[in-house]
Amino acid sequence: MRKLRVACVAVAVASLLAAGCAGSEELVPTGPSGGVSGPSTPGPGTPAPTPGTPGTNPGTPGTDPGSPAPTPGPGTPAPTPAPTPGTPAPNPDPGTPPPDGGTGGDQAGARDNEGLTKLYADDPAQSAQKWFLSENPLDSGDPRIGGKGTMKSLGGGVFEITPTSSTNPASARVYIGTTNPDAYNQDVQLQGGADWRNLTRNGYMVGPEDYRDAEITAYYKITKSSGDDEMTFYLRGGAHPSPDEYPLQCIATKYKVQIQMKDVSPRAAKEYDHYMSPDGYAWNDSAGPKFDLSSELGGSMVGKLIGQKLVIYDVKDAAGNVTSVKMELYVDTGSKDLASPDLTKQNWKLFVEYTDDGSNWPDPTLDGYIENCHGTKGQMFTWGGPYIALRLDNNVWNLHKLSVRPILPVKL
Repeated sequence: MRKLRVACVAVAVASLLAAGCAGSEELVPTGPSGGVSGPSTPGPGTPAPTPGTPGTNPGTPGTDPGSPAPTPGPGTPAPTPAPTPGTPAPNPDPGTPPPDGGTGGDQAGARDNEGLTKLYADDPAQSAQKWFLSENPLDSGDPRIGGKGTMKSLGGGVFEITPTSSTNPASARVYIGTTNPDAYNQDVQLQGGADWRNLTRNGYMVGPEDYRDAEITAYYKITKSSGDDEMTFYLRGGAHPSPDEYPLQCIATKYKVQIQMKDVSPRAAKEYDHYMSPDGYAWNDSAGPKFDLSSELGGSMVGKLIGQKLVIYDVKDAAGNVTSVKMELYVDTGSKDLASPDLTKQNWKLFVEYTDDGSNWPDPTLDGYIENCHGTKGQMFTWGGPYIALRLDNNVWNLHKLSVRPILPVKL
């Protein structure tokens, strides 16, 4: 095994934050200017997030149940009687499924707050961690938003994402963090993530609100291309520091699933560490697509409005032990030639699926950190991470819709 230099965590972290190592994934929340520099569901028995956590939809306030209605005095007109029981309420548009929290919240065809079709049921214990672009514009100053590149509002809720020239390759990323104020704090990530045995036992890196089982959905259009890259969705880990030092690399785990521009094909990866990237990646090209997406898009992703959805969840046995991690990538091309998504045309088709059972995935070129992080060969990443990410480098792209939802592994 390759010898690794061991350094004090505090010194390593301080030097990384001061130097801003090239190629590292800096996790700094964006500000309201729109410029950006930049980061699952808890296991059984984990307490739900505290009510009132920022990002939670408070709903409509109810009447104080302890305050009785006033009694009318003499000569006071009686209140208007309530509608006769059994009178039907006005029917909503039958072609519009009710939004999250409506009567169809757990039924097939239900939509989330972004108007996007939900394929898996919401996790009610993680409701505070749901995030929607229409409710939290990228220039709103929401501390949960981070990334790399610039995010410019084009109006109508659409944002142009332009890669930064300060990295190689020129990188453009959007991060959505949990409501935990330490979601982007690398020191806190190290406290929980330096030992993969702890991650496996706890099921999270920063806190029980970390994203683990989730459904991530976006509509985007590549408008200017300077080279082939991939639209990648990823989660289940922390920051990506570059120094070859233990335990910094232990928090860089990720499952990544992408669509490649070069041939419009799918690919997935397990990222074990970020040193000498991509040597710490274990790529999986073995799963073939379920349909010919290239033909549907006319041979290129550029200039097409694409809906992309990643679903990831743990598969457990009867005793509650995780036996595998399942990833499903769906695509909607119903709005491919339109200026904006027509949500009445949503048709999410399974493009590819991957299963990691700890024995069926390729190994990374660089594997020394697996042992140093107290992991095992083929280690499944069964823990949550404090943020999810979308990444497409070397290209300018418009983000029309984005929905992040913790889920239960129950298909609607």
